[in-house]
Amino acid sequence: MDFKNYHPFINLIYFICAIWFTLWFNEPVLVAISAFCAFWYSVRAVGIKALRFNLCLMPFVVIGTLGFIWFNHFGVTVLGHNSSGNSITLEALALGFVYCIIIYALVMWIECIFAVITSDKLVYLFGRISPKLSLYFSITLRIFPEILGQWRKIGLARRGLTKSAWPLDLLKRLSACITWSIDRIMSSTVSMKSRGYTLKGRTAYSLYRFDNRDRILVVFVFFCLTIIFAGAALGTNWILYDPEIVMGKLTPVSIAVYVSYFIFLTMPIWLERAIYEGNRNR
Repeated sequence: MDFKNYHPFINLIYFICAIWFTLWFNEPVLVAISAFCAFWYSVRAVGIKALRFNLCLMPFVVIGTLGFIWFNHFGVTVLGHNSSGNSITLEALALGFVYCIIIYALVMWIECIFAVITSDKLVYLFGRISPKLSLYFSITLRIFPEILGQWRKIGLARRGLTKSAWPLDLLKRLSACITWSIDRIMSSTVSMKSRGYTLKGRTAYSLYRFDNRDRILVVFVFFCLTIIFAGAALGTNWILYDPEIVMGKLTPVSIAVYVSYFIFLTMPIWLERAIYEGNRNR
């Protein structure tokens, strides 16, 4: 079964942990694993659009790193000096590059979230906790694609009327889109209220069931998370950047953390691969 078809709670736990670990770890190997897995999974989940977007983000990693070393001058290994006479150090270069890769990986994980966690899953996850919150989530996720579609329709209509003066055309299209989106949100709100969406005790229909496959995957997920948290608690995968770069030694525990972290982040990919191999062998 594809990872998208697993229970929404499993999807939620996976992405919460993936983003949390991406922001938490600053050890180069773990950062590289997170960025590589996020790149791989985003391309598999979204397609060629994600590949183009990820490649377009790479120059910003270089720009961000250069900006970081321009304003930060800690460290003892001097590589040179900038135009202001301040030192450019290896430690600042390494930390700036790691921070930019973390942000790069975070953006790619957000791509994956939008591809996997759909509006119906958000309604299911938050409907029991707060029906109003789930309603706002579903309306927000649906309104943005509709606004883009309406923007194109207005442009085509104005082009058919031969009214395309710039920048007046842009302002009129924007005004029409804002008016339409406000009317669309109000009509959706009134429609949901008339159906009794905000009444107390209202239940939501859902096709999601927690079956044996979900239970097996949850056990495996928590097994990997236990190894990762144990390694972090023992301090096996640590690094210092100031005043000099000092890394922890490579031990069997740190290797186990690397392997578990890689397996956990690539879990949706090898689940999809297992489905493909199973269907091909039939």
